[in-house]
Amino acid sequence: MYTKIKRAMVYVVVAASSYGMLASAAEENVQMRDPQRWYREDIGPRARYNNMAQEANAAYQQSLNDCRSLRNRELMECRREAKDNFNKDMRRAHRMLERRGGDDNM
Repeated sequence: MYTKIKRAMVYVVVAASSYGMLASAAEENVQMRDPQRWYREDIGPRARYNNMAQEANAAYQQSLNDCRSLRNRELMECRREAKDNFNKDMRRAHRMLERRGGDDNM
């Protein structure tokens, strides 16, 4: 009986100490900063469209970079999904431009 209690106490101590390792906060990567394009003034529908297109291209490139670690079928599916997301983002940008008009003076 004493060994069962001792064993249970060991399990509790191990579980408690491992919880502390999991609960620590992740370090902040200070080398990654916000892109400057996030701070540019957005003037008119054409400028908003250009900004959305630039964001879509940046997201597409990031997605393709994320796909590089995959192989074969997973790689093809990842690239297809990235392209589908890019096309969806660009369709949204075109719809926004058509609704608001694109003849602002830049």
